[in-house]
Amino acid sequence: MKRGICAARSGTEISGKTLGIIGMGAIGKMLMRYAKAFGMQVLAYDVVRDERAAKEYGFEYTAIDRLLRDADYVSLHVPLTEATRGMIDRTKLRMMKKTACVINAARGGVVVEDDLYDALMAGEIAGAAIDSFQDEPPAGSKLLTTRKVIALPHIGGATDEATFRTMTYSLSNIWNVLEGKAPLSEVRTL
Repeated sequence: MKRGICAARSGTEISGKTLGIIGMGAIGKMLMRYAKAFGMQVLAYDVVRDERAAKEYGFEYTAIDRLLRDADYVSLHVPLTEATRGMIDRTKLRMMKKTACVINAARGGVVVEDDLYDALMAGEIAGAAIDSFQDEPPAGSKLLTTRKVIALPHIGGATDEATFRTMTYSLSNIWNVLEGKAPLSEVRTL
């Protein structure tokens, strides 16, 4: 538009589509609420299942293979641990619909980037949105060479308000530990 070009293109609605959320921590649960508000079906997977939260928030866990097969969009929200490193590889990408998109809002290393690039180029999936790369900045990444990828420089949650909440939460955790109390949260590993 700024260059005087107005190429009319139609898009795709998310209402009625299926969102697969891998990682049902605070961000995954919030995303699920937004997705449901837009009329999406939601499939959930987590390495560590919290059945109480599932009941409270109204979702059910499913196997990762089913989530990948049935989802139109797969959104990743897991920490990088030994259990999650490389969890989305070529085998997992081949399970997805050819029209599906992967959204990595988790950590670089959760997705095998060369496998993602190959799957995109082979038409095995339609697209990807990436906020976190294995190496940052991702200089020379093949993923930056294709129009099938939307890339952000790890700033998906970079707002003044988010920074304030993070600092406040971190300070509360530090005070808890210094006072001999349990931290507000911790990354659980298997």
